Amino acid sequence: MLPDTPTNLAIRVGFAELPVKFAHTAQAALLPPIHANPSDRMLIAQAKVANLALATVDPEILRYDVALIYASSIPRIPTVTTPGPAYAHPILLAFRIH
Repeated sequence: MLPDTPTNLAIRVGFAELPVKFAHTAQAALLPPIHANPSDRMLIAQAKVANLALATVDPEILRYDVALIYASSIPRIPTVTTPGPAYAHPILLAFRIH
């Protein structure tokens, strides 16, 4: 069994990766300059292109024209100083819109 890392847990419950494609980068370039974080801007662009809804605790993302699930009751993950990614305002999930 794989160790309980966030990636392995996501795989185990059936989440799929969404690779960055040219259409995503083109959409990211068209976004208004509301959010300075390029990773968040790419996730917003991917959601718009792939018709997904983002679940987020980041109030800045509410200002974009993208389907959202605003998860304000989820505690923020503190930024870490150890090696690896740091998440101050994580976008948690993307949901397919039917």
